[in-house]
Amino acid sequence: MSLSSCFRALFCLLLLLPELTAAQTSYNRWEAQSPAPVAKPARPATAPPPTRNTGVVELETIAESATEASDKTRGNVVEIMPEFPGGYPAYRQYVQKNLKRPKGPRAAGVVLVTFTVLPSGAVTDAHVAAGKGISPAYDAAAVELISKAPAFMPGKRAGKPAAIEVKLPVEF
Repeated sequence: MSLSSCFRALFCLLLLLPELTAAQTSYNRWEAQSPAPVAKPARPATAPPPTRNTGVVELETIAESATEASDKTRGNVVEIMPEFPGGYPAYRQYVQKNLKRPKGPRAAGVVLVTFTVLPSGAVTDAHVAAGKGISPAYDAAAVELISKAPAFMPGKRAGKPAAIEVKLPVEF
């Protein structure tokens, strides 16, 4: 290797040395920085998954709330709540046998139907409880089912048969 080529190589190295040093310093600074914390994306609040109830607890809870509502509106205590002939198991059989699903997309869920059982046991004023329906078609099917139900055993207030409001679930 000639002296002139060595000078050229040394000259090129001297010219490039500041650039190489700056690049290495920049890389070192980048490596020395702590990584930015990874933020977890905000998850929207979700309701707990619906639990499938057997209906027995639901019926007792509904009966208690209906009793409390009746107490507040009429000032009398309901002694005996109206009952479907044969009890809750017979009610479930009635629903399974007579429930007609509406045409269209299938939906699953529970419609809570509120109605009044007259002293004669007849069902009147059936409607879906506020905010407790699935869709207009399914709500109408549930109301029709309850409206066509056989006469209930009437409830008693002050020892006498009385008109009492009841809420029952209809499960699709």
